[in-house]
Amino acid sequence: MAQLASDGIMLVVEGRRDVESLERLGIAGRFFTLLNGNRLIESIEVLAREREVIMLVDFDRRGRELLAFCRRHLGARGVRLNVEIWERLRALVGRQVKDIEGLATYLDSGRKP
Repeated sequence: MAQLASDGIMLVVEGRRDVESLERLGIAGRFFTLLNGNRLIESIEVLAREREVIMLVDFDRRGRELLAFCRRHLGARGVRLNVEIWERLRALVGRQVKDIEGLATYLDSGRKP
């Protein structure tokens, strides 16, 4: 993920705390927060300028709904959604972590995914 982010691919998260958590883990790059006060369709218009985005939404129902929304609307605009990292993280942490903002705390606690 760090390599892809350093290559300039935008990391799409739900909110600011998700960005802070990823930065605590040493992930730097271009972040975009979906829940930024604008309507989701406005966020889609901004993201539609990208060729590829890395989706890192939460693992809960709302995150899955956001992912489906982005797949439908960004996919229709030719944007490639990279969900591989999200799927791997979700499989590794199981039900122990429900959101991206909890990743840093989970990993800092000394537990290994």
